[in-house]
Formats: sequence, structure tokens, C-alpha cells
Amino acid sequence: MFELIENKYPNARFIEEICNATSSRQKAILEAKDADAIYVVGDVKSNNTAKLVDIARNNGCPHVYLINDESEIKKEDLRGLDNIYVTAGASTPPELIKGVMDRLRAETAK
Repeated sequence: MFELIENKYPNARFIEEICNATSSRQKAILEAKDADAIYVVGDVKSNNTAKLVDIARNNGCPHVYLINDESEIKKEDLRGLDNIYVTAGASTPPELIKGVMDRLRAETAK
């Protein structure tokens, strides 16, 4: 698509529109090679969180979950997992992320 624009408008400039928070979260997922599971916290309708899920799946993570909050964590999904990562969409409220982290700590400590 960019090539078509460049061909028609040789002086066109393309500006990266991904914010730093989103970019760093995407990069972190790519570096999480040892993840047994990645929980992405955020709205299922968010393009931002959908992209995080896609990156995690395409990066070979065997278990990727898109959840709204800690109530969607299933105990049976945690069995046999050693390395669980949590990320979130850029606009996900910190208290939702904290709730997920607290729940995962509680469930995996049992």
C-alpha cells in the first residue's frame, strides 16, 4: 500500500503512529521466547490488544489468552505452566492489570 502512495506521490512522508507504550509491549512479547502462556489484558474490540495477541501467537507461544479482567482466568489453564507473562493494551487501566497479576500469583502459589 505504501508503495502505491509513494509511486503516485514521490514526496509523501510516512510517520510511525504506534505509541511508545504499544511498541514496547509488542517488543517485549517478541522477546518472551520462554513463555508458556501470555495473558493479554484489555478489551476484545481493541485493535491494540488484538495485535498483541497476534504477535504472541505468531511468536510461538503455546497458550495466549485475551481477557478483560482476573475473573476470566481459569485454574485449569494454569496447570503445568512455569513461565506466565502478562501484558496489556495501552489504554488498559492499571487496576485491571494489578488484579490479573494478583490472581495469577494467588493461583500459582497453591
